[in-house]
Amino acid sequence: MKALIFDCDGVLVDSEALAEETLETHLGQWLPDLDIPTLLSQALGMTTANILEHLEQLSRHLLPPHAAELIDSAIEARLARELTAIAGAHAAISGIDLPKAVVSNSRRCRVLASLVTTQLNGALGDVPIFTAEQVENPKPDPAIYHLAASSLGCPPS
Repeated sequence: MKALIFDCDGVLVDSEALAEETLETHLGQWLPDLDIPTLLSQALGMTTANILEHLEQLSRHLLPPHAAELIDSAIEARLARELTAIAGAHAAISGIDLPKAVVSNSRRCRVLASLVTTQLNGALGDVPIFTAEQVENPKPDPAIYHLAASSLGCPPS
């Protein structure tokens, strides 16, 4: 192995449950005709904007204007209060002597704040961080991983 690319949410930081609970609360009010918990369980790894677009298409209701911004702000406020690192993440980062990168479908500002909140930024140092904003097609499309691998000078395999 020549390099290690970490996903952020659910691998380095324990953010997925907090984000999902926040989405459930808001979407349950806005789209009451949908089984939000079931639909969200099928959407892990998607961007907030893609989740909202998909669910609005399934509903008889419309989302409020700027729904993605409202949700992202609510999630980020909750992460600032409650976010923790995944158990063992700090030790794993520190113990692996390879070039590293971090990828995420979250917004760059959320990734940076998450790493600071959990103090993983110190262990990671100046590793490159890649977010969905940098690629045309976010995960599950592999473009973000290809971009990270390329920046590390490694083939995606």
